[in-house]
Amino acid sequence: MDILRGLKASPDRKSAEGGKILDPSKGKEYHCKIWVEGKQLRMRAYWGMLYGTRTWERVP
Repeated sequence: MDILRGLKASPDRKSAEGGKILDPSKGKEYHCKIWVEGKQLRMRAYWGMLYGTRTWERVP
């Protein structure tokens, strides 16, 4: 099962956009964008004009 699919690197290579993320608990897909800020990986999922962002910390 693919959780993330269709992401393409942005022209500046600082993010990946245009993909979809699956919420397996609801069985729904959302448009998403991912990028790195320092030691954090951020993912933003969109539902229409609404969005939510999740942040993961790199483990040393």
